[in-house]
Amino acid sequence: MVVNFFAVICLGIACQILFFIYGINHKAKSDRSFLILTLLAIAISLAYEMNIFSLSFGNNYPLFAKISLSLYISLNTILIGSFTLNNIITFEDKTKYILVVKFIVAMLLSLCCILIFQNVFTEKSFTYDIQPISWIKNMDPHMHRIMVWNVGPLFKIMVFFWSVLVTIYGLLAVIRIAIRGFYNSVKDFVILGIFFIQCLFFFLFIKKSEVILLQATIFSYFSPILYYLLTYMMRPLFIKKSMRSKLYEESNDIFIIFNADDLLTDFNNSARIFFGFTKKDIYNLSLQNFIKDYVPLGNVPSDSFSVDQINVKNDRDDNIICQLDFHRIKYFDKFTTCSFFVIHDISEIFQNFAEIQQSSMTDRITGLLAQHVLAKKIREINIFRRFPYSAASCSIHVKKERKDLNENFALVKVAECIKSRIRGSDFASYENGNIVLLFPAEYNVAQNVMERIISAIEEDEYLKTDVSFQYGLTTRESPDEDIQQTINRAHAIMFKNKIESSIHGVTIDY
Repeated sequence: MVVNFFAVICLGIACQILFFIYGINHKAKSDRSFLILTLLAIAISLAYEMNIFSLSFGNNYPLFAKISLSLYISLNTILIGSFTLNNIITFEDKTKYILVVKFIVAMLLSLCCILIFQNVFTEKSFTYDIQPISWIKNMDPHMHRIMVWNVGPLFKIMVFFWSVLVTIYGLLAVIRIAIRGFYNSVKDFVILGIFFIQCLFFFLFIKKSEVILLQATIFSYFSPILYYLLTYMMRPLFIKKSMRSKLYEESNDIFIIFNADDLLTDFNNSARIFFGFTKKDIYNLSLQNFIKDYVPLGNVPSDSFSVDQINVKNDRDDNIICQLDFHRIKYFDKFTTCSFFVIHDISEIFQNFAEIQQSSMTDRITGLLAQHVLAKKIREINIFRRFPYSAASCSIHVKKERKDLNENFALVKVAECIKSRIRGSDFASYENGNIVLLFPAEYNVAQNVMERIISAIEEDEYLKTDVSFQYGLTTRESPDEDIQQTINRAHAIMFKNKIESSIHGVTIDY
């Protein structure tokens, strides 16, 4: 049985050596903490094997058994100290007196090792006892023995102070985790876990007054493996999850997730703010009710789809124009795993686009519709053969005596008078210095609109005495006539009136 146990330890040492070679060839080559931990774990396994090997010969080599056990305990102590020395909590490298703390830890470590080896010969601090291994039965007692030590008061005090030091660093790790967050403190969780194991080991050590050799060996064996796993393999996953969590939680887009039963299971901060969701809504709000109350889709979708523009509302009757994406995730193309909405608020973009579109459709001086809009309107009238239709061409002239009145300003004022008097179905645009009006009506109706415009101009204090206003009005002769010809006739009448008219006061001709 001892031979088999000896073979198991040899296999463990071989695995640690192979893992050490793997670690230095994959990411951990320059990591001093990993190198120290792995070498210590191999040395501890060797010391434990030496102790078991010496005891297998009975009481023939007591000094060798004591030395191997003392070496084993010292290496475990160094393993504990290495975590403390290599993982000082620095709070973003701003902690003072780091060297002083490291010096104190190194002194405690040295005193422990000296005391352990001094006791090999004197046995003043603790005594060595040989006990049978309890979990091996039905074998010769001489073939499955283990050497343990019973500690004295002095060593108990040292262990107490050492455990206090470990506890302090554990609390510092907790504070660091609280400050930086879970996903940014993976290594601190490793340290905290190791410190917790150390505290538990010290507690058992003082309470039972004997070394728990098997537990300590397992702890030392898995320490470098755990360190490498969480630091170099799991850390990138935690970082990715942290970034996804940040993007999901802090995103301006609204994320709402439903489970396989179409019940609300998660939502981000933007959804909480807009819809007012709380934890009580989880597993209570169904996808059908969500669509019924908030998103006007009608039926529950059975597959993924996107909507470029949709009005989404909440309980406060706030409406936003959104771009909506719905995805239903399935496996085996049949069973739903989950489904989620991504709602992107485009209200501001839509408003800006509407303003830009409106700005592109109007003349920047007069505010009337632009020339390219007039061209579209002409094509529309011709295609649909709008009839009856009337057209007017207008122009203004500022008296030379009125030098303080800008012609552009007068043009703006006239345009305001026109916009305030035309009907909703009428069309007013600015083209090459002239104002073109189109009326979906006969001549008499258009003439009434023009008289209202003239009345507004005569009432304006800036225009009534110093601006001359001429216009020409005509109507479309038939549905087949090009409306552009009607506008041209109105231009001709306006120019004729402009030549013949007087420039005194407000002159109205048609």
